[in-house]
Amino acid sequence: MKLFIKISLLLLPAFVQAQQQRKQLESLRMASGYAANDTIRMDVYDQLAYYFYEVNADSSFFYAERELQIARQLKLKVYEANALMSKGYDLTFLTDYPKALESFLESQKILEDPACEKTVWHFSTSLSPREVRISLLNTLHYLTSLLYNFVENKAKSLSSILKAKSYAESIRDTAAIGFVYWELCIIFSIQLTAHHSPLTIKRLL
Repeated sequence: MKLFIKISLLLLPAFVQAQQQRKQLESLRMASGYAANDTIRMDVYDQLAYYFYEVNADSSFFYAERELQIARQLKLKVYEANALMSKGYDLTFLTDYPKALESFLESQKILEDPACEKTVWHFSTSLSPREVRISLLNTLHYLTSLLYNFVENKAKSLSSILKAKSYAESIRDTAAIGFVYWELCIIFSIQLTAHHSPLTIKRLL
């Protein structure tokens, strides 16, 4: 009996987390059906696409596509770029690498134009429109690096991750910089040990 109780207590956090995630999913799906307008519905689709990241690429792609359709209708370029980036990430995991790259390049074309900053909506209360755009560029090049890594193109993977590093540093995003160095460790096939820390990578750049 005591053993059963101990096992139950160990499993409880995972069970609670699963229940919370299920409630979040049900809440988002309900919100998409009762959204007051297309702008809110687009934002909900964005959250749903993110919810299914790495869990179900098909579902994530489905919601990213819906987000993209509304973003284009409303001419909200930043959201269009974000949806294209989500689609590219999903397509990477669905192993449709040519279409993934196509989505990433479309997103890049939008985000490299500062004019898209005028269409920033509800992305962040703490970042300026410029910082939102640069942050998305950082994420975009990080994900593009992952794509090139999957197809074993180390040169382009390195080029993309260095661009991500530049964007992250320009807005002093320490979390993003950390992810960049982690990806660099993968590219260089160096494990994070006492002898091979992020500082080792830094010396290689």
